[in-house]
Amino acid sequence: MDIHMPEMDGFEATKRIKKEKGVNLKTPIYALTADVTAEQQPDYLLFFDGFLLKPIEKEKLYEALSKEKLKLAGTDQH
Repeated sequence: MDIHMPEMDGFEATKRIKKEKGVNLKTPIYALTADVTAEQQPDYLLFFDGFLLKPIEKEKLYEALSKEKLKLAGTDQH
């Protein structure tokens, strides 16, 4: 989720997604930002499951997706 978007910022968009009941309630959302201090800001931690810095690196995206896949696999085993 890009943090800075023209119509609605990433915080508001994520808040709305997480607020709705349905299939996206537990969908992991990663912040996409150029702010290198994002991970240390408590507000970011309330909204997002992780952070990816701009410009996006394929390896970092792959790591994030793999992490979420492992979480999901762990959930399915219980």
